[in-house]
Amino acid sequence: MINNKVSRFVLYKRDNITILYYYYYPLFYGSTSMKILQRLLFLVCLASTSVFAQVPESLVSNLFISLENKEWDNVIILFEEFSMKDPENAEVFYWVRASEVEEISKKLLLTLATNNYKLARMDKALELFRHYCDKDDCSAEELLAIADILIDLGDVRLTRNLYTKVVALEPDNLQANIFLGNYIYLQAERERKRLDSAYAKITKPTRMTYAKYRKEMEELFDLFYTKSKHHLEVAAKQIKSEEITKTLQHIASLEKIIK
Repeated sequence: MINNKVSRFVLYKRDNITILYYYYYPLFYGSTSMKILQRLLFLVCLASTSVFAQVPESLVSNLFISLENKEWDNVIILFEEFSMKDPENAEVFYWVRASEVEEISKKLLLTLATNNYKLARMDKALELFRHYCDKDDCSAEELLAIADILIDLGDVRLTRNLYTKVVALEPDNLQANIFLGNYIYLQAERERKRLDSAYAKITKPTRMTYAKYRKEMEELFDLFYTKSKHHLEVAAKQIKSEEITKTLQHIASLEKIIK
């Protein structure tokens, strides 16, 4: 009860549809009648064929009440349970009711993405992690944790972008520099072999075609090998690795040939 009004949430079930209503009762003192104002806030469709168990009505009701009362810690705890038991409807709740709430939107999105991953809903988890990574206020620790999951999900490009953000925040971060150094090196090697193969197929190369080939190799070295070398050198200062040493030696040998 809040001053001169009473409010509560009620779940109404009909067939396979559950509708969550918010009942708002203004109490008019001195009046012989009480007007009931009914406002529909949220609609959750719970299919009987869903692989997820239907969540208790009390959980959803308490989640809405906590949100209304701005009890953020409680919202986070309840949403954690909701998103594990019914991730589909938890996502609906997030976008409709919580995505614009600054105090909790980021935390709930990460929870939703992580729990979808735990439930092996990989495509949805990847989609939600992409939304989360679009935010500009992620810490290096958050980005590193998500990067580990993204590798498992197979999105190497987004993983690279996250590690690039990590290096911008922590230039000497070992994990990020090792990944970026190796990733960029492999890209460079693939492109170098493509250029070598294309040039080898030319039966009678001219000075112009050779000059073009040399220019493309120099650009490749500057754009890729140089960056790979930088990241691996940062990593090499922190750990001893035979693989890193071999890669740096190979880059040095290529530099003598190309440059």
